[in-house]
Amino acid sequence: MERTAFLHQIRCLDVAFPGVVFRVRPDGGFAAPEVLEFLDRQPRVEYVVNLASNAVLDRLVEPAMRTARRLSKKSGQTEHVYGCVWLARTALGHKSQRYASAS
Repeated sequence: MERTAFLHQIRCLDVAFPGVVFRVRPDGGFAAPEVLEFLDRQPRVEYVVNLASNAVLDRLVEPAMRTARRLSKKSGQTEHVYGCVWLARTALGHKSQRYASAS
């Protein structure tokens, strides 16, 4: 699905289901700044984007990864740890807040 179609679907769902909080999980192909900024502006949309690993993200999520590994060792199961990171400034000059998951 192309980005504009994805954004259109979010708008349609918002109109069709007023009051519902949506959680979307787009893959890394939808991690373009305009898509993330659109999702940030939606008051009833939560999202998690599956991004490919890179050195910056690895460094930012390492503390959460240590916690996830420790919890997993203790429980014997896969554990998930969620956190928040601040990324580079957006095109509008604002710092962008993103949430990260470690498991």
